[in-house]
This record gives sequence, C-alpha cells and structure tokens, in this order.
Amino acid sequence: MTKPLASILICNYNYGRFLREAIDSALNQTYPNVEVVVVDDGSTDDSIEIAESYGNRIVFLAQTNQGQRTAFGNGFDRSTGDIVLALDSDDRCHPHRVERVVAAFEADPAIVQVCHQRQTIDEDGNPLQSRNVRISSGDVTPALFRWARYQWGVTSTLAYRRDALAVLLPIEPVADIIWIDTNATIGAAFLGPVAGINERLVDYRVHGNNMQSALSPKQLIRQRRGTVELINWYAAANGDQRRVTPDADNELTALRSMTDNPASVWRRLVGLARTLHESIDLRRAPIDSGLTLFSRAVISFAPSQAERLIGDGPGRYLRSVLRR
Repeated sequence: MTKPLASILICNYNYGRFLREAIDSALNQTYPNVEVVVVDDGSTDDSIEIAESYGNRIVFLAQTNQGQRTAFGNGFDRSTGDIVLALDSDDRCHPHRVERVVAAFEADPAIVQVCHQRQTIDEDGNPLQSRNVRISSGDVTPALFRWARYQWGVTSTLAYRRDALAVLLPIEPVADIIWIDTNATIGAAFLGPVAGINERLVDYRVHGNNMQSALSPKQLIRQRRGTVELINWYAAANGDQRRVTPDADNELTALRSMTDNPASVWRRLVGLARTLHESIDLRRAPIDSGLTLFSRAVISFAPSQAERLIGDGPGRYLRSVLRR
C-alpha cells in the first residue's frame, strides 16, 4: 500500500546561513514519500542561490517580500502532500520526524493537527538544555473559550492534514501580529481533534533574530488581543455560538500592567489565581506551571522588569535573579 505523500514546507527570509541545514534535514528523512517545498520571501542574502542549487530535489518558489502569511499560503498551493509539515528555515528536522507524524495521523483519521516536542539548539547548532512540555490533545475548543489558549508548540513542531489547511487557507488578516502557527492552531481546533507526540522531532534554533523575543510589550498586548479576536472569528465562521472575552486571557491581564491603563490590583491578583487554575486545566508540568505564574506575577507587579523577563524568558531571568 502506497504511503501518503508528506510535504515539508519551508518559508525563508534572509536565513541563508541556516537554510541549507533546514533543506538537508527535510530531504534526509526515513519516511520514503516526502516532498520538500521552499518559499523565499524576497531575501536579499544568498538564500535564492542556495535553494536553486538543489535543482529538482525540491519545489522552489521565489516571491517578492509579502510576509509569512502569504509565503505559507503560496507554498501550500505549490505542495501536493496529503500531510503538510511546517519547518522554519532556521530549524532542522530530525530524521524520523515525518515517519512519526504520518503514523500519528494514520492512527486516527479524525485528527486534523499533530504537534510534537522540540530540541532547543543555539545559533551554531549545539544542543541547549531542553524539556518537554505538555501538548494538548482531543477537543481543545473548551480551553480556547476558557483561557484563550491551549498547549501547542512553535511553527516547526506542527503538521496538518491537507484538507484541514485547504479550509484554513488563505489565512484571513483578522487580527494584528498573529503568526501563521497561531492562525492555524486556532483554526484547526474548530475542524476536529488535535494530537501530540511526546518525542523531540525537530531542532529549534534560538538566536538574536527570533521573532517572539523581538516583540515590544505593546506588540505582545496587540498579539494577545488579536488572539481573542481570532478565536471569536473562527467560532463565528464555524457556527459556534461560544465566545471568549479579553478578561479570560490571564497573560493579557498581566501585560496591561505595562500600559497606561493597567488592570486593578484586585484584577491582577484574580488573574494570578486564575493562572493556577489554567495550569491545572491545561495539565502543565509543575515546572512550567511555576514559571508561568512567576512570569505573570513579575509582569503584573514589577512592570519595570517585564521587558527583560520577556526578552530573556522566565527561566533565564529567574536564574539571573537568583545569582545576584
């Protein structure tokens, strides 16, 4: 029986120094039926020359700079796989990634999205200390309406059935500063159950240009408000009468402390109490529950430290505080 075709979709912008590693990792899979699609979003470095050097081993599309949303959509249109795996161009697939992901989809025909664990690496590709996190599975819409989130991973840990992405794409520009992974993971939740693989199947590279660390507090607030808008948009589009309010987002309550319109002290305290409930409901690991609570407490009541915490991450920030 022929195995389903899997497409690995790599979107790139000026990451020529990492691109060859990403493409090679996608080509060197144990799974026998893989298509690699690379979209360059108007790079000005040597990315196009690198991609073109692979010839017909990959499907390559070069476009003018139009952003991640358009690049992903155009890449999907050029792909033909029954299963589509995302890979950022600064990350690397492990050899068994496609094999494990396809097996997860085949185990349950209802699954629309699969997410797996990641191994963190530094800019030079050396492994960093990593830990597995809880990945949500099943029907995750109750968590979206209760907490404005569920537990998923970064772009390179995500994979979708083609028919699910065909419904979700093109991504509607509903909200500001919402990454393609946020759009897809929220939209997929309204199409069917999701699944998680508790195995590290990708190397996630941490370096100075990672997008999340570059966001300002105001952009983070806009992103969280946009997430609430996006949940409600997908709910309405799928005939779901449920809605979520900004007050349900405990991270947003904390982030408001960094603005001229902070939540009241009481509301911030309620937000921290709800954070504990959120961690229990989402079944976060104890260390992740503690770091989430610590992060939101610092942002809520010591906003002068918030930008540093957001840039460093709660773990690194906490270690630096304890070393003083």
